[in-house]
Amino acid sequence: MSTTSPSSERQTFSWFVFGLMASVTFVGILSELVPSGILPQMTEGLGVEENDVGFLVGIYALASAIAAIPLVSATLSFNRKTLLLMLLVGFSASNVVVGLVSSYGVILACRVVGGICAGVMWPMIAAYGTRLVPENMDGKAITVIMSGNTLGISIGLPAMTTIGLTFGWRSVFLVLGAVTALTAKPSRVDRVASAMPAPLSVDLRRRVLDAARSATAPVVAARFGVSVSTVHRLRHLDRIQGSVEPRPHGGGHTPLVTDDDRPLFDGYLAENPSMPHATIARRFEADTGRAISRQTVQRMLGLWRVTRKKSP
Repeated sequence: MSTTSPSSERQTFSWFVFGLMASVTFVGILSELVPSGILPQMTEGLGVEENDVGFLVGIYALASAIAAIPLVSATLSFNRKTLLLMLLVGFSASNVVVGLVSSYGVILACRVVGGICAGVMWPMIAAYGTRLVPENMDGKAITVIMSGNTLGISIGLPAMTTIGLTFGWRSVFLVLGAVTALTAKPSRVDRVASAMPAPLSVDLRRRVLDAARSATAPVVAARFGVSVSTVHRLRHLDRIQGSVEPRPHGGGHTPLVTDDDRPLFDGYLAENPSMPHATIARRFEADTGRAISRQTVQRMLGLWRVTRKKSP
């Protein structure tokens, strides 16, 4: 009996979903570069030197680089929809505040916030793009997603500069904040994020395992947008059964969790001791292909005498 459902092996390419992902990278690159197009206007408006305005671009990139690895690792267990929405709200709010205030210190702080959001967004959006397609379409997925960068530099930046020269430099950040808010419209985020937390296909499991043979678990997790415990679990499955395919089971009711699965639960709780039962259930399904309820999670933790705060 096949252990992989048709829905788990994604063989189609959704231009709409990947177009929305491209709009996220479009907003991200514009948020970084817009000060460079209106540098003289910002210099005069804020009463600072040109190199101070140029530093607003540099500090954004620096914050992005510093925040990328630790924050991507720290947010792997977050709900993808919630995380994507938080990042877009961060982009929008930081740009709107820059467009409203006159304090260079506040503007600098907002640029740091925007850079941190970018540091999490870039690897997340790329990793989940590759999760939505088979391996032979990885290049196409990355190309479409990152086309937002090209369009942002070639079309978005000149357009924003024109707006700044016509209506003042503050209008640029206000318009960019509004564009980002439209991108973050919940119905749009739902379309992107709904595809993200699905069970891992056999193809993706094999790719994760292949990468894990020559890289550390955190690096592989960040690359493919999976948890560190998932990487360890796939290594364990490969050792004990010679493959990473989900264990087959018959029809009827979903099989109960067994003691053999406890290392996986321990891995989840090692990442986040207060992880909600519902989140553990979703992570378990993604790792094993077996759907369980949060009540099952609560019961098994009780049987294993795992003491923790009660999840909501």
